Amino acid sequence: MAIKKTLMGIALSAAMAIMPTTAKAEERPRYIDWTYNNRNEAIAAVSCANIVLSCLKSGIGSYMNDKGFLNGCAKGSLAGIVMSAGEYTATFAADKKAHPITGGLGKLTHDLGVSISDNVMRGENMLSQYQTELGPLTLTFRDSITPKLSITIIPISAIGSNIIVGNKFDLKKSLYYLTPVFKMKDTITIGGMATDGYSIGNVITYKSNKFNKGNDTISHELNHTLFWSKLRFCGDLLHPAPHMAEVEKAWNIGQEACYGLINLPMVINNKTYYYQPHEIEARMMERQ
Repeated sequence: MAIKKTLMGIALSAAMAIMPTTAKAEERPRYIDWTYNNRNEAIAAVSCANIVLSCLKSGIGSYMNDKGFLNGCAKGSLAGIVMSAGEYTATFAADKKAHPITGGLGKLTHDLGVSISDNVMRGENMLSQYQTELGPLTLTFRDSITPKLSITIIPISAIGSNIIVGNKFDLKKSLYYLTPVFKMKDTITIGGMATDGYSIGNVITYKSNKFNKGNDTISHELNHTLFWSKLRFCGDLLHPAPHMAEVEKAWNIGQEACYGLINLPMVINNKTYYYQPHEIEARMMERQ
């Protein structure tokens, strides 16, 4: 038991170091209360951010590929709208009246928006390829219904750490949300913060409760996994480096590198998790 508790502490400390959680602390930023009192405005703010950032990413990439900034920005904005629709749909996972597959449907829709934005950034047709992820596997559909597979290491390590500490793999919810989901028995406190759930990469760990079987926690963490998907374009940024284009065909190292850089403040001081972009986004999209 002592070894198990030690391993659980190490695993969850790592989770806190690289990904914000649904932790509840006594002191929290004012924006959280604002989002709870202004749900529509908060959701609209996330949608606007998706549209603007996708516009810039696609526009700049399109310009660098001699396709024009405005043309790319317009297509990127459309992609941002699709992204937002998927993200909004995924949040219905916390609604008791929602169909069980709502989370997965939202994820697939969100990935369509991300794929369109990435395609335009590369100077390609909007629907030249579609990418989605199932845990450590990235499925790339391009000119075929048979996907090409590549991997990421962070989800593999997350799955391994869940197995080591004895968390139960939730097959039903994993199928519903199309991402690995593990169930832990008890709320865990790390650094004075009580945690009902956390995510590493696109792997979700949650604690069920008597009110909605943990769906609200999963909905929050699912938003974190959607943010992970938005980082796939980072692999393209590494292609100019020698051999990286070939490496990226098998291992999405760019996605993992960007993930680590974005979460670097958490490594320095885990109290910054409230201010991480993916935590702000997930808080604003929560359904209470």
